[in-house]
Amino acid sequence: MLTGLYPNISIYIPNDGNDYTFNKEEFDTSNENIYVWSMGSHTHQWGKDYDIWQRNIDGSKGDKIYDASNMDGDPSGVTIGFDYQHPPTRRWGYPFLDVPINEGFIHEAVFNNTGSNSVYWGPTSNDEMMIMGLMYLEDTTGLANYSETSLDIETDRISKNLNLYPNPNNGHFILDITKSNDLDFILTDISGKILYKAEIKGNNKTPISLESLNKGVYIYELKDNETSIKKGKLLIQ
Repeated sequence: MLTGLYPNISIYIPNDGNDYTFNKEEFDTSNENIYVWSMGSHTHQWGKDYDIWQRNIDGSKGDKIYDASNMDGDPSGVTIGFDYQHPPTRRWGYPFLDVPINEGFIHEAVFNNTGSNSVYWGPTSNDEMMIMGLMYLEDTTGLANYSETSLDIETDRISKNLNLYPNPNNGHFILDITKSNDLDFILTDISGKILYKAEIKGNNKTPISLESLNKGVYIYELKDNETSIKKGKLLIQ
């Protein structure tokens, strides 16, 4: 498995409170394909949205495949708003997202700077960044002959460990744990403050009631012996 980070360093955001949109094409002339199983994005504090499309061979935008304002980065999913500190990760199961390299991607970010200084690309939290991240394979030969356990790919493994439904919800939801051992479930606000923590019995459906929480987006995490195996967003409406 391979990882790719694709920055756009040609960004400049004046501090005038207006939206500025930047996009960048990522492709080359190779006739090879890559098989994407995970995709994400990264900005700093002035980021307001991040979208990714498959690029058509003529350079135009094709199918939209990532929307950082939606749950799990799915363009057809529930809109929950952009959170630059917790951008979603979109994942594909086998046979993954097949992308010809000579078509590639177009990624686009929106920024709005209301600070005291204009900003450029840079490494500190006072600067800005625009990065598309991929995890992918260059060859999937033989993968169909393996079981989900043999693949040990996070998306397959996680789907066996946890079902959280409904999501969005009104503060009442079910944790369906199909992993045999007990797991720790932690819920925080977007600042990282722990709001709820419980040990969830394995092979069990556990109802959770958090009606005292305000409507909004929260971060949940599932741990197995202090090892994080799932992290995502919970939307209370």
